[in-house]
Amino acid sequence: MNVAAVLKVAIALCLGGLGIYFAATSGFASDMAPATFMPSFDMNALAYLSIILFNFLGFEVVATYASDMENPRVQIPKAIIIDTYFAEEAKAIDVAEVIVADTQTQICD
Repeated sequence: MNVAAVLKVAIALCLGGLGIYFAATSGFASDMAPATFMPSFDMNALAYLSIILFNFLGFEVVATYASDMENPRVQIPKAIIIDTYFAEEAKAIDVAEVIVADTQTQICD
């Protein structure tokens, strides 16, 4: 038996069960009317279009390059870790800019 798979399923079931329990006892955070599930075709929805398209590209693109690599079992995880590091650094810089801008606004007020 694959212990990791059983653990993943158990965690997903626990989180799902806790979510249903919280929604049943405290109510939903948002309106659950059917109209709220319909997409809106405004400029805000278009801002997420590129994210949705890149999500559909997925990891299968990486698999096509595996035959050209010397050791894909080592290089692909290494590339994912390096990419995650740079993405987190970019996020940290973005957050730092917001904090600095907020601090400067408070000083000016």
